[in-house]
Amino acid sequence: MPEGEIVTLFEREGELIWAFAPGHITNEAVEVANQQLRHLVGHGLWGQRWGGDQQEPPHRAAS
Repeated sequence: MPEGEIVTLFEREGELIWAFAPGHITNEAVEVANQQLRHLVGHGLWGQRWGGDQQEPPHRAAS
C-alpha cells in the first residue's frame, strides 16, 4: 500500500480488492460493506466488464 494511504483499490481480472491500512476499518464495518456489495452485485445493481464486449450494461443508474 502506498505510504500515507488509508485505502487503496487493486483491480485484476474478475476482482476489485479494497485494502485498508491497519487500524482504519473495524471488522464490523468490513462485514457491513461486504453485505452491501453482495446485495448490489447479487441483484444486478453493480457490474464490471473486464474487457471483451463493451455493450451498455442492462441497468442504468437513475439520475
